[in-house]
Order: sequence, then structure tokens, then C-alpha cells
Amino acid sequence: MKTLVTLCCWLLAGALVFAGEEYKICVICQGPMTKSVYLKTSPYLKGKQPICENCIKIEQECYTCGLPIKYNITDLKDGRYLCERDSKGAIVSGESAKQVFADVKRDLMAMFAGTGQMPDRNVEIALVDRFAMETLHRVQRFPHVQHATVGLTRTRVNNSNEFKHEIFVLSGLNSARFRAVAAHEYTHTWLQENVAPGRPLDSDTVEGFCELVAYRLMKQKNEEIEMALILTNDYTRGQVHAFLGVDANRFYETAKWMKSGVDQKLDPATLDRVFVTTKEPQTAAPAWTIAAKTATPVPTSIQLRSVSGTATRRFALINDKTFAPNELGRVRLGTSNVAIRCLEVTDRGAVIQLVSTGEKRRLVLEER
Repeated sequence: MKTLVTLCCWLLAGALVFAGEEYKICVICQGPMTKSVYLKTSPYLKGKQPICENCIKIEQECYTCGLPIKYNITDLKDGRYLCERDSKGAIVSGESAKQVFADVKRDLMAMFAGTGQMPDRNVEIALVDRFAMETLHRVQRFPHVQHATVGLTRTRVNNSNEFKHEIFVLSGLNSARFRAVAAHEYTHTWLQENVAPGRPLDSDTVEGFCELVAYRLMKQKNEEIEMALILTNDYTRGQVHAFLGVDANRFYETAKWMKSGVDQKLDPATLDRVFVTTKEPQTAAPAWTIAAKTATPVPTSIQLRSVSGTATRRFALINDKTFAPNELGRVRLGTSNVAIRCLEVTDRGAVIQLVSTGEKRRLVLEER
């Protein structure tokens, strides 16, 4: 089970030092140092935190900062505790969770504008303690596991093809961490409603994209500590860094690739190929609307519908998707879709290859 491994750590070098001029007061009991000094670090605190030999023996440690707690302990009733400082602003009530999540959802709707369906009133959020979170993770089959101790999302689809999402977040998180986790989990609901049926996606890539969204939100809020925590956790196996390596102005393209791309994993070495998509005029992304789209006729065969661009940079509209040379993509075909690679585009035709069989076909514009 994955936990927040970066919240607090011992200084591996010099964890035990002798009292001296640099460390005179224990940060826990505020008493003078008499003998040995123990040092702890935490991303939520600046510098090394000196602790005396008596306070270092205290068993109760703050879940957030990781330091021993001697006074004014907040017991979360599930084996976790918060110090007085970190209990202030911690999300411990369902009402607070709903209010903060509403803000997160509003911010993410703006971030995802024009990228597809936005889950809204069909999303419920609930705070749970550590025991409930562990039970949920153990008995339910969730599409992701990286936040196994802090957040989980469960999605159901009824007979009318309507989605219902439940997000569970661990109680007691500080406001910034709660927002980061909520953003990650909300992104899973967006993926559930928008990724094309049959779209293959590597699980680390899914988690990396969710972390990208959380990171972008934390950057908007100037939450540098949470940004650092996202970068230092390794549960996406480097995929969050691959996503962050993409120009921030290409988020709209990134979201489109998550929805209907061909590659299962984001490879920084192939970004130019992965993100050469429709090449439509560079205007602002269309505003999201809840209105249903009018259905368009779906071809029953692979057809070249038009050729655009210049002699040195041509694009082929094949069925419902525009391709550049050497671009992979899926086109609608009857009631399903098929993956193709566009090998060549000329002024009156294109050469494609079916990914599933390797068969090459030459498509020619029909005379009108």
C-alpha cells in the first residue's frame, strides 16, 4: 500500500549531534538542550528541527509534519495524530471537504475547458479515516492505486449509460494537500467519462496525467511544498515528469491525446509525433457546453475526405481525423474505430497503414 513517504524523514547524516551553540532549545518542549540533540526534517518546516533526548522518545507523532507531539494533541481516532499547528486548517469535517472540493472542481473545469464532458453534479466526495480507506482499497477494484492511503475514486455506470462518481479522501489532510489529492481524483472522473472506448493507456501514464493536473493546480495556488511532494514521489515511475516536460501551453493537446491517442505511454522523445494532431487554426479552445452534440454520419470505410496545408506541410482529413505524415491516430469506422498511421500525404491522395495488420492502402480524393 502506497503512503506519503516524503512527508517526514530523518537526516541520514548527523541525525544525532551534541548540544552546542547552534541548537539550544528543543522545538517540542521548548526546554534547553542538556545532552544529545536529535534532528528531523519535514517539507512543511524550514531547516533542521532540533529535538531533545526526552521528546524524541514520545510515541505520538504528527501525521503532517512528522514531529513528536507533547502538548495539545488532536487524536484522529485511527492511529494518527496532529500537532496544534497542523490541526489548524486540517480538513476534518464533511462540510469543509465539500466546500473545498467545490473550489477545486471549479478551478479544474476552467483548466479542462473545451476538452470534453466535465463531471459535476454526478460527483460525490466523502472523508474517511485510515481504517475505512484501507478497507476500500482492499475490497474494491479501483482503476488506480497510487493514492492508496489518501484518496480513491469509484465510478459506476447505470443502465442509461450515466456516470456516478464517488471520491474518498483521507481525513485530517491540510488544505493544500487535500486540494492536490482532490484534483488528482477528479481527473480520474474526467478520464472515466472522456477516454474513448478501447483506448489503451499505461497505468503509470494515467497516474502521471492525474498528477500533472494536481501539479498545475498547486502551481496556480503557489503551493510550492505540494508541488515538490508531487515531483519527489515515484509512484508514476517518471510519467509525471514526462507530462511536465510538455509545453504548458499544450495542455489542450495533452488532454486530447489522453482521450483518443494511439500510444499507451507518453514518451518525451516522440512528443512531436504524438502531438501533431488536427493543426486547426490556433484559436482559443472552445468553451465547454453541456448541450448534446448533433450526431454526424459515420463512414463505413476508410476515406480521404480532403487535403490541406502547403506543398511542404500537408495534412489529410481521413474519416473524422486530420493526419500529418507519420502520425498515428484512430478514426471512426461504423460503430467502432480503427488505428492507422498516415505514411504520406500528396496534393491529391495519401498512403496509410493499418496498425493491426500492417496493410498499406493508397487513398485518393474523389472527384466532386
